[in-house]
Amino acid sequence: MEQRLLGRSGLRVSQLCLGTMTFGQAGWGCDEDEAKQIVGAYLDEGGNFFDCADVYAGGRSEEILGRLVASRRSEVVITTKVGRRSAEGPNGLGLSRAHITDSLHASLRRLATDYIDVYFMHNFDSSTPLEETLGVLADFVHAGKIRYVGCSNYFGWQLGYASGLARQIGAPAFVSCQMMYNLVRRDLEREHFAACKELGMGLVTWSPLHSGVLATGLTTADAAPAGSRVAAGPAMRKIYLTDERVDQVVRGLNSVAAQAGVAPSTLAMGWVLRRPEITSVLTGIQRVQELKDNIAAIDMQLDDAVWDELNRVTALPSSYPTDFYERL
Repeated sequence: MEQRLLGRSGLRVSQLCLGTMTFGQAGWGCDEDEAKQIVGAYLDEGGNFFDCADVYAGGRSEEILGRLVASRRSEVVITTKVGRRSAEGPNGLGLSRAHITDSLHASLRRLATDYIDVYFMHNFDSSTPLEETLGVLADFVHAGKIRYVGCSNYFGWQLGYASGLARQIGAPAFVSCQMMYNLVRRDLEREHFAACKELGMGLVTWSPLHSGVLATGLTTADAAPAGSRVAAGPAMRKIYLTDERVDQVVRGLNSVAAQAGVAPSTLAMGWVLRRPEITSVLTGIQRVQELKDNIAAIDMQLDDAVWDELNRVTALPSSYPTDFYERL
């Protein structure tokens, strides 16, 4: 598995990032025994990049990950996230000094480690001054509890604002941005690809199969199989099955995959993996076989005509000001 530099840092991460949201997650996740097999297979393939968050499975995901990589801590890159509600009370969420301090120490305990390699802001917090967020992150970087900082689910303008403000106040800048990207949700092509390149941020993308929709061929909420993440509740169905592009993309993907003689899931994963703008593709795994299927997509060789057709049938509609510059 190829190793790549994360943004303008010297940190090397594998091109496939192992998401751990499934670890300890009841219903659609996996237990610790299965997680152990997944982590072992991933490490055997040369992977070193693990993603987690303080809210995954109520903190159990961090606990499981910490136990499974404890003996190889110095060899792996562990990321976790902060910002979502992880405690009771008015200060139990957000990116304030109070919540980041409490959440970071809790994550360090659960992960059984002295430091987080990359600490991601799970979302933008408009109620907390960004100077406060960047300031407390700088304190923890200087204390050695965080090595790098990143952000997730930010608008393009927020990436630029955070980068400029970090330089202005002398705080560590975000080295990476973590965002959703797949054949259905190609929104990053509008601004984020260019923004990350100009700002020197590594781009880590999640949900390459749109929560399994591109693997199963689902087009309606009623078709969601029991046990799948997309069937976990109304919120998941709203995120992944109400986009008007789902049916169009699934039909297009299935058609191109049939002509190419490959599984739709492999083709969809291979399409994301080959994007040069992306540093690493984050994939959540329930079973070892899913990991093997995703790894197989890394070296998939197909004619350019296949990729061109897949791009065409899943293309985003043009929008302003993109269409303005296209006319120029």
